[in-house]
Amino acid sequence: KETLVQTKQYEPVMKNVVVQSPTGDFLVNQLRTGSLDAVIAYISNAAASGDKLEAIKIDIPCAIATQPFAVGKESGQKELAGRLLEAIRSVESKERFKENGFYWKTEQANATAETQRRRDAEKSGLR
Repeated sequence: KETLVQTKQYEPVMKNVVVQSPTGDFLVNQLRTGSLDAVIAYISNAAASGDKLEAIKIDIPCAIATQPFAVGKESGQKELAGRLLEAIRSVESKERFKENGFYWKTEQANATAETQRRRDAEKSGLR
């Protein structure tokens, strides 16, 4: 919705909307079967269907999704977050993400996120 509001297209587009879904993959599947003519979803939702669908990037700031991860405050396995982050940052993992339509922020942004993660970890006792 925010994408359409920011581009001043919300009202014109909503006149033609026949289905709304909380998940983009559901919409993409309907598009693949011919039930819908077009959808607005993240490119990552359509990545596996690139041979059947044409994805068009909407280049506005609100069209970018950031995927967080966390470990419960009461978890006895707090070190798992660090191990997960390490695994996600591996070259192999980054390539899998890219193959599935995701991309990585610049190294500068990653450094900023790492600094914030360390601060958050110190506050929560996560190491």
